[in-house]
Amino acid sequence: MTSVVSARPAGAPRMPTLDALRGVGATAVVAGHVTFATGAVGMPYWGYWFSRLEVFVSVFFVLSGFVLFRPYAHARATGTPAPTLGRHFWRRSLRIIPAYWLVVVACFLFLAPGQVPWQTWVQHFTFTQFYSQGGLMPGIGQAWSLTVEVVFYLFLPFFAILALGKRWRPARTVAICLLLVPVTVAWALALGYGQLNIFVHPLWFPSHAGSFGVGMALATAHVALNTGTAPRRWALLDDLASAPWACIGFTVGLFALTATPIAGPQGGIGIATGSEYAVRLLLYMTMASCLLVPVAFGRGTSLHGFLSSMPMRWLGTVSFGLFLWHPLAMHIIEVVSGVPQFGRDPLTMFAMTMVLALLLAAMSWYGVERPIVNWGRNVGRSRRAARPAGGDPQPRQRRERHQLWRRRRVAEDHALGEPVSQQEHGWWQQPQQASGAVEAAPVVSWQPLRQHAHHEGEQYATERHGTADRPAEPDQGQPAQEQWYQPTGEAAPSTAGRFVGRASVPPRQYGDHHDQHQQPGPEQERVAEGALRREAEHHGSTGTGW
Repeated sequence: MTSVVSARPAGAPRMPTLDALRGVGATAVVAGHVTFATGAVGMPYWGYWFSRLEVFVSVFFVLSGFVLFRPYAHARATGTPAPTLGRHFWRRSLRIIPAYWLVVVACFLFLAPGQVPWQTWVQHFTFTQFYSQGGLMPGIGQAWSLTVEVVFYLFLPFFAILALGKRWRPARTVAICLLLVPVTVAWALALGYGQLNIFVHPLWFPSHAGSFGVGMALATAHVALNTGTAPRRWALLDDLASAPWACIGFTVGLFALTATPIAGPQGGIGIATGSEYAVRLLLYMTMASCLLVPVAFGRGTSLHGFLSSMPMRWLGTVSFGLFLWHPLAMHIIEVVSGVPQFGRDPLTMFAMTMVLALLLAAMSWYGVERPIVNWGRNVGRSRRAARPAGGDPQPRQRRERHQLWRRRRVAEDHALGEPVSQQEHGWWQQPQQASGAVEAAPVVSWQPLRQHAHHEGEQYATERHGTADRPAEPDQGQPAQEQWYQPTGEAAPSTAGRFVGRASVPPRQYGDHHDQHQQPGPEQERVAEGALRREAEHHGSTGTGW
């Protein structure tokens, strides 16, 4: 049997350090775009490094795979409900569409007023501008990664069903998630051999599916470690997280490797071959994983303390706006200063871009993004609160309600002396007397007996004498739950007994004899109703009923 590590305290549903890491990535993307705009990528040696800052786009993809797949994995591991399709798409739409549309409108009105055809507006509003050549517009070119993210949002719920299956098996889920890596490698090789358009298809989802797969695999491992269901060897992730600066040092070494010709033309000038592009993407996935592990799996390290600081948390909060607004900020600086971007000092340009982009990002977050996200959250809560208690119940609730209704019907039937068939209700009952022998029916009562699939270990028992005497104790060698109440004495006339939920009410007694023809009286009806009411309360208190 595979050994597993013990469960550790689960982290908070939201990890602020992941947002801070996203803020670091957005800052690196700004630096990369500034070095391209100013021509700094042409510098010897350092320009090679600047051209590889695009690795942080892969960090975004790995983060998205980790953050968005984790609720599905946690739901499967703990048996709790997974996010619904409606909630998933609603929250994702509110998070990215308002801010993105605002940037699109600002770019088109500021950079090309009255010159953008309506087809271009539609393409940008629907995230389809990069599915044909020539869709790159000034100030909004960085949105190609959002088109990839949107495809992942559509892909995720259905992939989660496939990867997680019906039972929680984390090793299987990790293996399925990592199958997206060879998909990316095959796509990169197809680009190199001329099977795909090198100006369009590198911006499509298959080029980066492996990054999302790595993030989802790490999310599965994170949930498995938190729930104590991970194989023992997966504890290596915790060991790596406890040495964050070693992980960062290894990432820097890989980053230096990407600046060599092994990952394609240096300085971002030229077209990489298929193998070079595949190697670059694999290195980007590995680097993103090395950055994510100490942030997501570590606890109480110096890196966590740095990322949990107030400035870093705020940077993570406005990171999406920083990513969206910085190209427009660069154009605004160029227009206002009258100095072209190319040839400017990269450090000065970077500082001015960060200040203006953070200002625009803060205005977008506090004025647009956060109010809309809060409104969407309140709408969801209001809908759940306004849902009537007697509305359309869940399938399990409907089944429980129907079972309780059937029990009530059986109780009423027996109270009136009407027989209940085994085929109709699926409950075991002693056979009826043959017609013509003696017009008598067994006194049927409800007693707990051996386990039965339909009704939680409760069975009909038959007492053929008019008494409600309990049977003798079972033999010591046979379990009590395997014993039956054996019929004793002579059969009593029909209509003598009745079923009353989880209680057994004997016929009314007069002295030492039974009134075998007495119909149910008020006392018996009161006891029967009380038993049914207690049963209903039991179902409601345990959460399995209405």
